[in-house]
Amino acid sequence: MARTSLSWTDPSHQALLCTWTTAVEARADLDDWKKQNPIPDFGTDELSAWSAAHHAKQQELGLCGPYNQLQWDQRLGVWSIKIGEKGQGEFGHYLRQCPECGNVFATDDAGHKFCSDACEATYGSARLEAKRERRKKRDAEITAALANRKGICMACGTEFDLKRTTAKTCSETCRKRLQRTPELLAEHLQPIPVRDDLEQLRSNAGKARQTALDLTLKQTPLTEQESAQLKALEDYSAEIEPVLEAQRRAELLNVIAGHAPALAAWLMKQPDDVQAEALNREGRRTILGTALTKKLGIPSWEP
Repeated sequence: MARTSLSWTDPSHQALLCTWTTAVEARADLDDWKKQNPIPDFGTDELSAWSAAHHAKQQELGLCGPYNQLQWDQRLGVWSIKIGEKGQGEFGHYLRQCPECGNVFATDDAGHKFCSDACEATYGSARLEAKRERRKKRDAEITAALANRKGICMACGTEFDLKRTTAKTCSETCRKRLQRTPELLAEHLQPIPVRDDLEQLRSNAGKARQTALDLTLKQTPLTEQESAQLKALEDYSAEIEPVLEAQRRAELLNVIAGHAPALAAWLMKQPDDVQAEALNREGRRTILGTALTKKLGIPSWEP
């Protein structure tokens, strides 16, 4: 069935527009009432009284019959209302507001979200353009951040501006020097030692966290022995978590060193807080860049 844009100037549309206006205004009043009377917690004695008051307010506002089919489309930001049954009525059994032009229209097709194909095309084009602008802005921010990266030259050991993630040297002269003397790379870049018992340490920390959680969620009061155990587990976690975080950073830096040695060498010389910021999820986006992140197999990020 075709979509029909409704107009107050058309007498045959006025009844439907009155239905629409009344339902939307009543729903707004009900939302205001809910803000003034928050729903009590589930299982409390006040909940049944609130439900009765809520139902009485719905009846007072006329939110019954077709009005209780009023729905808010969170993605498009518009109301829709179902009236009657499909195939009944001259104009259809859905009333909706067009997200593009704001006009109210009637249709029998639940899939119709816009009053016309033209409005749908215009809305879609605007969304695509907005998405492109957001991507351009994000890419510009990332490019600016990547341009400020530093590296340690694998030939002479000096700090330089790292324009390419995979660059190893600060100049053409040093590049040729490194080609002639590849052992210089090992002189300026050495892997960070990782504990041999790291996997066991992680396993112990995981078990400690789970035991502490089980004790915390216990339904009955903790015994004196259990309280002491919980305190010991919390102390252990507070002690071991910084160690695990440092080891995680060391593993990641060693992986980065295999693909971006100059960048890894520079990061290895930075304080712990700088390393942590550079290697967290957001930091990797601007330090490593998309290409290197994918190459390293590090989970990517969404726009």
